[in-house]
Amino acid sequence: MSVESRISLPTTDVIAAYLVLIFTRSSNIDVIKWKISFNDVILTRELRPHIEKPINENYTQTVFVYDVSKVMIKNDASIKIACSARGYLSLDGATLLTVMRYKGFHTCIACEIEPNTINEGIIKYYSLNPTFEANETHLSLGLIAPSPSWLEIKTENNLTKRFDILKGYNVIETTFGKAYSGAIHLHTNPLHNTRYLFSCIALRYVEYPYITIEELNTHHTSIKIKLKNIGNSSCDSLNLLILRYGIPLRRMPLIPLEPNNDVTVEINLDNIAKQFGGKTDGINLRIIWSKAHKLFEHDVPLKF
Repeated sequence: MSVESRISLPTTDVIAAYLVLIFTRSSNIDVIKWKISFNDVILTRELRPHIEKPINENYTQTVFVYDVSKVMIKNDASIKIACSARGYLSLDGATLLTVMRYKGFHTCIACEIEPNTINEGIIKYYSLNPTFEANETHLSLGLIAPSPSWLEIKTENNLTKRFDILKGYNVIETTFGKAYSGAIHLHTNPLHNTRYLFSCIALRYVEYPYITIEELNTHHTSIKIKLKNIGNSSCDSLNLLILRYGIPLRRMPLIPLEPNNDVTVEINLDNIAKQFGGKTDGINLRIIWSKAHKLFEHDVPLKF
């Protein structure tokens, strides 16, 4: 078996990176020759995996975990895997977990890797002692599902979220606000034999921008709109998108707004109206802004 993959990350500084590789193999394989490289640095050559756990009498879950922080080059990552063995061997998934530095954000994170069948349910406990008051909890989970199923996540504060999961390798990411209190309960259909692989939970203090409409006027085929950032943080990007019946027609990048700042924009839609025989029905304006790796949007129907 031979696999090669490449990914480019955002330009934000990466302060830590961990590579997780998950395989399923026949339990009766005695010798496997492994060769795993990351950014052309050889990590493993014919060594045993870091974690191995039986799935059933025929198959074993095999996991490699590497700290690759020192070999991240310009936030680009390439992975090459070559394995040879007599028997069944498959790559279930490869995940690169990164911790990035972002001004104004504070994070306390804990991760666990422990292959285990969920059956009727499992409880995961995490030891976190942040030196700040967190206002957001972020959870990432890695799962393998032999067939399509569902997963229910519940906190001890009785906040519940439910997700559909696909056959194969799944990574689920969700936020809980301030609801985390020490334990996460995972439930799924016990008949589906869904397997838990890893999880990372992060307590964060974050501040986000919020773009609101102060004024909006339409006249014939023109728009005049005043936007204001009423959040407590600047946005990284700000765009307006014109759509007609959900189809994007024009994107307009704007200067990102600082807190309490505003901007007035005039848009002429003559060319768009001519495209559709002078019709302006079904036209929407979408406001899109971002902060760190979070994207926000707000749709505004337009009437002329």
